[in-house]
Amino acid sequence: MCDCKKDKSCCKDVTKTSKGERGKTGPQGIGQTGPIGLTGPQGLAGSNGANGINGTNGLQGIQGIQGPAGSSTMPMDTNWKDLVGFNHYTAATKPQCRRIGNVIYFRGIAVVPLATTITSPTAIPLVSFASYESQIYSATYTGVNGCSLPSATPGLVLFNLGASCIPISVTGALTQLDGDYVNKNIIATRDINIGSTTAVTLSTVVSIGMTANKNLYIQTLEDLEFTNNRPTNTAQSSPLHFISSNVALNDYIPNYRITTPVHLTTETNLHASPLSVGANTYDIKAPYATQYPFAVNLGNSKTIGGLQIQLDGFHVFLSTCNTETGFQYIC
Repeated sequence: MCDCKKDKSCCKDVTKTSKGERGKTGPQGIGQTGPIGLTGPQGLAGSNGANGINGTNGLQGIQGIQGPAGSSTMPMDTNWKDLVGFNHYTAATKPQCRRIGNVIYFRGIAVVPLATTITSPTAIPLVSFASYESQIYSATYTGVNGCSLPSATPGLVLFNLGASCIPISVTGALTQLDGDYVNKNIIATRDINIGSTTAVTLSTVVSIGMTANKNLYIQTLEDLEFTNNRPTNTAQSSPLHFISSNVALNDYIPNYRITTPVHLTTETNLHASPLSVGANTYDIKAPYATQYPFAVNLGNSKTIGGLQIQLDGFHVFLSTCNTETGFQYIC
């Protein structure tokens, strides 16, 4: 075949033909993505700023109060010790106290020493708590180790003649309580025999307490009635006298529940008994033949010998300001 580009003479005799249609544009070619350019170098770090000036130190605070010394041991425990001033107990268990830490606890029965007369030189021995039941006396013993009856405070009874009742084996003689303590208006009793087979329980209202210098005391009804707010002419007018025994020798003992009526069919107890059992006769003694063998007034401090007061539950606190060894804080 003739190549006209190389040999023009070869194509002279070639008959010219009409020009054909232009072909369509082919699809655009897809080129490959070029590689990612390299990361440029990191810039230089800035220079550090200058250090600031230190602030002024604050003032020193006030020193705190020293706390109590710590202890790795159990608090002091003295176990139970007999109270002082109860020498009339010869075999009966004396009232006791026990110190645990700064608290003193009490237990037992405090019996007021009994004597034949208030000036008797000796107290009647208390062999057991039934010893005084057969004694036909009521005088409060005021002799050695007995009770003190201060004239300035009528009705007040101080055990151990007004001295401390707590032994030094429980706390030091100079150690004080942090104040006075009192249990107000509690029932105290005394049992007495009326013959071989009959007995009666006398009762009264008292307050039991302890002074700051550790003296055990009783406030009788007489003392409770004489206050700064009451004139003396109100003595023995308190309703508490309804439950306080005050009888004379040979007074008839009321039977609050008899089983056999004597005069009327409705006469079954003291409260239902008629005031008059005959014309113009005011007498309720007929149904009650039993009589008191001696005089007793449990509202009077001079005649409460033999009275029994329960101490269980009573407790006091020692002052924290002291010089006794073993306390947690010394003021």
